[in-house]
This record gives sequence, C-alpha cells and structure tokens, in this order.
Amino acid sequence: RSPYGQKVTLVAVTKFHPLEDMEEAIHLGVTQVGENRVQEMEEKYKALKLPVIWNLQGHLQKNKVKKAVAMADLIQSADSLDIMKEIDRRAGEAGKVQDVLLEFNISGEESKHGLPPQSMKEAQPKPFPISGSRGSCAWHRPMRMWKRPAPYSGRPTACGLT
Repeated sequence: RSPYGQKVTLVAVTKFHPLEDMEEAIHLGVTQVGENRVQEMEEKYKALKLPVIWNLQGHLQKNKVKKAVAMADLIQSADSLDIMKEIDRRAGEAGKVQDVLLEFNISGEESKHGLPPQSMKEAQPKPFPISGSRGSCAWHRPMRMWKRPAPYSGRPTACGLT
C-alpha cells in the first residue's frame, strides 16, 4: 500500500530466472513480469502459456524496438526522443497502442541512461500526431508516469528532486 493513496502494482522482475520460477510466481498471484533484455523476454514470451502482463525495463536499443513493441504491454525505458519516435513508428505499423514510460536521468550520471531533465519540456504533450503509443510516449495524450533513476539519498523527495 502506498502512503500517498496511489495504486501500487507489483512487477516481478524475472531477469535471469528460469521459466519455471515465472510460472510459480504467476500461480501465486503475480500478474505482471518484467524483463531487462529483449532477447530473454522473447524466449520466455514464446514459451510461457499463462496470461501475464509483460514489462520491458532495460535499456532499449533502436534495432530491438520492433520486437519489444510486439511483446511488451509496457515499455518502461524510453530514454531518448529517437527511441520514443521509433516506438511510436513500430507501434503504428503493428496497429498497437503502446504504453511507455519516459526515463529521465536526473542525477546527471554519465553511466545512467535517460533523457536529461532539460528535455522534460520537449517531452510534454504537443499538438502533433503520434499515432501508435499512449502514456509517456504519446505527446498528444497525458503522461502516465515518469521513471527517474537517481542515487539514493536516504530521504524521500517529490519526483526524486531535492
């Protein structure tokens, strides 16, 4: 339960875990799974016969967007405007409305992926057609959530900003 009255959804990250572990978790009530790599998601996606919501959480390369859109219910790692545009293009080709979260690198760490904070304004809703996505990537619709990796400071702050 969130102390802020928000709905919280458990996503079981199945990275490096075998299919049998995923199936057990789903039988115990898990409804969403997360993978970090498109290749590993593809193997499990093809083999798993149980209903589940798929989340892609790892860095997404442009050459893997087509496969990611085909499998993922939610892409949690749109970390550049180019990737957002490619997700939208591929989702449009597939006739799919893709849910996407923007990833911002608010810490400024070079080792982290994500849009720089100053691009938040550019990622805001705009009145031009982006047809194949919804959520953070659909600039003409409201954003669902922003993902923002930052170093742990030991104290909670609004949106990770101090």
